[in-house]
Amino acid sequence: MNIKNEVSKTMLIPLYHKMSETIRFYDKKDSILIDEKAYEICKGLDYDFSIYENDLFSKIGCCVRANFFDEMVIDFIKNHKNSVVINAGCGLDARYERVALKLKNLENVYFYNIDLEDVINVRKKYFKDSKNCFSISANILDFNWIKDIKNKHENADFIVITEGVLMYLDNEEIKKYINNLMCLEKFEFWCDFLGSKFYHNKNRHKTLKKLDVEIKSCFDSEDDFSSLVDFANVKHIKSLMYFRAFRSRWGFLGIVLSLLPSSFLKKFSFMAGFYISKK
Repeated sequence: MNIKNEVSKTMLIPLYHKMSETIRFYDKKDSILIDEKAYEICKGLDYDFSIYENDLFSKIGCCVRANFFDEMVIDFIKNHKNSVVINAGCGLDARYERVALKLKNLENVYFYNIDLEDVINVRKKYFKDSKNCFSISANILDFNWIKDIKNKHENADFIVITEGVLMYLDNEEIKKYINNLMCLEKFEFWCDFLGSKFYHNKNRHKTLKKLDVEIKSCFDSEDDFSSLVDFANVKHIKSLMYFRAFRSRWGFLGIVLSLLPSSFLKKFSFMAGFYISKK
């Protein structure tokens, strides 16, 4: 697998954990999600996934996050007639395939998967473009891919999923990214944030400390994000604390942590959605 960018290699973390979760389903155990594509890809990749095996919080967190964003995409599609779903920094994620299992009719829904060229080259070995699902080689900080999608879908309703990405961008890059997305005029934006307590203790993370990546940003609240992108109208939709989803899977410590105030938990990590439009 020829992936040069160190951040891009982090796409293998959720891939492996979604594969493991799918094996739980095959073994008739409770599972957070089913991702047969992740199972297929992991079985075909010549890669040592053992470095990811002993990090329970990362495993459950990746699957909870993917499932939550899947649910938000499904809700969006159900409530909008002309939906365009953008997976920015998609890696080897199979959101279209997972959503298709739950929504039988995606005839008027379009999915765009965006990532760097070396990632998309790997992705295209496993995912074929269809009439309503496409993979595009681009840096998510570029503008042209956004403009092209907008031009193809002038009257569409847009939802942008940016999963496992913002932590690797600094504040100026995040501002640039959101400013570029303003080309869509109005859209739902769903992402995950790392908080300040995680940021200052990132070298203790069981998985990330083994990879040569830099965490560049942190947010302790939805207001932190809204203040950063103050050039846009930002309305908070919903947030989820990781430990409050699938509580039984986190173990005793996770259950205890789920009882702590949201304001405290957000200092570690959380997921959130926003409705963003031009001022």
